[in-house]
Amino acid sequence: MNAKFLGLWIALAGCTGDTDPANETDETDVTDTEDTGDTDIEDTDIEDTDVVNAELSENWALWTSTNTSTYDYVLTYGCFCPESVTGPARVFVVDNQVDHAYYTEDEQPVSDGFDAQTIDGLFQILENAYTTADVINVTYDETTGIPLQASIDYYVEADDDELNFSVDDFQTE
Repeated sequence: MNAKFLGLWIALAGCTGDTDPANETDETDVTDTEDTGDTDIEDTDIEDTDVVNAELSENWALWTSTNTSTYDYVLTYGCFCPESVTGPARVFVVDNQVDHAYYTEDEQPVSDGFDAQTIDGLFQILENAYTTADVINVTYDETTGIPLQASIDYYVEADDDELNFSVDDFQTE
């Protein structure tokens, strides 16, 4: 786990996400309990894990196929953390690099504590989580493959270890 991701994970401990039912999405749920029919990574056999990894790969490939390198979107991390860490913030990406970001409420530049990511960066967070987390829920955009909502619980029996994010108002130039 790289230092920036570890720092983000620590900063967002205790996070909770929300969903926007207005978005048309394809939801991947990686939790399997007898009550819900979901798949829990701890209880998942290799075939189930392969299906989840295939869905991540499929959506990442869909995103890559859009050839979108310059865009902006609103990124929000959900937790009981200061707004300087959670946002929401509009992130501007130019040539696949974060150019700048500002908080949507006051249009001030984000602090060093806010982890502005490219869409590929969000996919990398998910890829890392699939190898380490107990439970992951992701909702992808059906057209672009973008992860619109993600909820990651690294240790299901621990409190305040969750990482959640949402992507809203995605725009290309």
